Formats: sequence, C-alpha cells, structure tokens
Amino acid sequence: MARRAEPLPDAIPPLAPRAATARPTQRRKQLGRPANASGEDTRRHILEAARECFAAYGYAATSNRIIADRSGLTTAAVYHHFGRKSDLMLAVYEATEADSYARIRAALEGKRGIIAKTHTVLDVIHDIVVEDSATAAFMFEAREESRRHEELAAIPLDGVMAELFAEIVDQAIEDHELAARNAKLVRGVFVVLTSGLATFGTEQSPEAHATATEGCKRLIAGTLLNYTKG
Repeated sequence: MARRAEPLPDAIPPLAPRAATARPTQRRKQLGRPANASGEDTRRHILEAARECFAAYGYAATSNRIIADRSGLTTAAVYHHFGRKSDLMLAVYEATEADSYARIRAALEGKRGIIAKTHTVLDVIHDIVVEDSATAAFMFEAREESRRHEELAAIPLDGVMAELFAEIVDQAIEDHELAARNAKLVRGVFVVLTSGLATFGTEQSPEAHATATEGCKRLIAGTLLNYTKG
C-alpha cells in the first residue's frame, strides 16, 4: 500500500486571486510646483503618480495628462521634468528597480551562504509585493510593454538584479558552496524564481503569495520535494 504523505507542519492557505489594482484617483490640480517643494520632490511625486497610472491603465492608455491629473500638477510640469511619455516610463522603471535593489542589498547585509541569501531575496520580494502591489504590477507591465513598443526597448529585462544574482553565485563558488559548472544553471533558477514571484504577486492574494514564497524557499533548501516520516 502506498504511504500517505504527511501534512505540512503549518497551515497553507489556498490560492486566492488578488483584488485588481485600484484605478488612481484624481488629485486637486496645482498650478506649477507645490509650495516649499524642491525640483527633486516634484520629480519624485510625478514618478509615483506615473507608476500608479502605468500599473493601472497600461502604457498605451496612459497619457501625460492622466499622470498630471493623478499628481495634481499641470501637464506642462510633467513635460518639463520628463518630456515624452516613453522617457517617463523609463525613468519610473529605473527608479523602481533602484529602490527594490537598494532594499534587497540592505537586507543581504551580514547574510552568509547562498541559501540564506536566496531566502532573503525572496522574502524582500514578498514584502514589496504585499506592501505595494502597484510596484509588482508596474514592473511586469514595463517588461511586457518593452516588447511591444520600440521606444521602450531601453528597458532592460534583467538589469541590476542579474548582476546581484551573479555576485551571489560567484561568492558561493569562491566559498566552495557551489560548483562553477552549475553557475549558469543557478543564475537561471534565480531569475525564474524572482521574476515568477513578482509576476505572481500581481495576480494572487498576499496569503497565496506567502505560500508560494515559502514553497520556493523550501525548494532551494532541499526540504520540499522529500518525505520525512513522523
């Protein structure tokens, strides 16, 4: 008689779809730059509004006027700081990727070993998705749109994250945790897991994403696809 698999030690919630990304609400428009706001503050304000609009409406349906309405600024202010819509899309992508990279890099401080580092990266991705679903939705949208629109070809499909994965793998090889012949395979797994979890976060509930994240961590640790009696 086949052995019955033992239940997992902790409750795993069923997958549940995430609520659709909320459409941004229009803010009261201000003429020119807000009082006491620097140029950098205004740029950051526009970037945040643009990210929300691109995530909710997509690139084609989003205009600088829609972004201006969301930010509460004039269309002229948006053009002044970023020019064309494609330039703004690229600026939002670079800023969002830089923020995520800085957060992951800070979390990795003091972590040792490729498994611990990988778990940390996955945990940070989960936190970002749960705290701000618009970030994951935008990054997914940006990569998809870069394939459809020639003016967005400058958006990288890997960017600084690929460099971070290569750094983690190279250190693991140097520490004799990983065979050099497997470096390319491991980097590929990193890309699939991280991009997959980020995309999954645009479609599923935080609870479902937590389940998927834990499954990926156990897979990396080698404790998922095995059977332990007792």
